[in-house]
Amino acid sequence: MSKTHKLTEVEQKHLNSVGAIIGALNSWGNTLEYLIGLTQKDRQNYVDTVVRIRLGIKAKKNEEVDMHVDAGKGTVEEL
Repeated sequence: MSKTHKLTEVEQKHLNSVGAIIGALNSWGNTLEYLIGLTQKDRQNYVDTVVRIRLGIKAKKNEEVDMHVDAGKGTVEEL
């Protein structure tokens, strides 16, 4: 059963700034991967972790939480 979280204005701004950081990381992705081993999955895990922390979504250790982030609508849906 999915659960949708509506982001507050502050969370929306935070998500947008995280998105900008990730966009920059992705544009430098191959270089970062080469220099420090930061893979695409590592970058996605970082985003997922930040979003989970901001929304208080709990995950058990070593468990992935499937989420659909819609920055345009300002929602995060737990799948």
